[in-house]
Amino acid sequence: MDLVEGVRKIAYDYHPDWLLIEATGMALPSSIRATLTDQLKLNTALLCVVDANRWLRIRKASPEFSVAQLEKTDMVILTKIDKASAETLAAAEADVRANSKKTELHKVNALQPIDPAIFRALMARAKDNPIL
Repeated sequence: MDLVEGVRKIAYDYHPDWLLIEATGMALPSSIRATLTDQLKLNTALLCVVDANRWLRIRKASPEFSVAQLEKTDMVILTKIDKASAETLAAAEADVRANSKKTELHKVNALQPIDPAIFRALMARAKDNPIL
């Protein structure tokens, strides 16, 4: 089943208010957005999850691809901030901000629940995004 068929089936069977799709590490979220807006006429918001500990290694290994994941995202969640050193966290945050200037950035860790306001803000962005 491809993405469009899967989303149609979920919409038909479950009628969700919203749908969160997690792209794999090697997917381009902007391509998913284009597919959903072009073929299904859905408003979308893109969330990029960045591992604070691994981000700089990923950027070094795949600089163009990692920046492409950030360029069109609406929000970045910087995860595992409790596992990163202060220096690594600061460097990862600075790099993410430099490559996604208009994006909201939220830092989270496994020790505290994610503030539901973060997801409400993301869903509000979806409503504000015009259909491409």
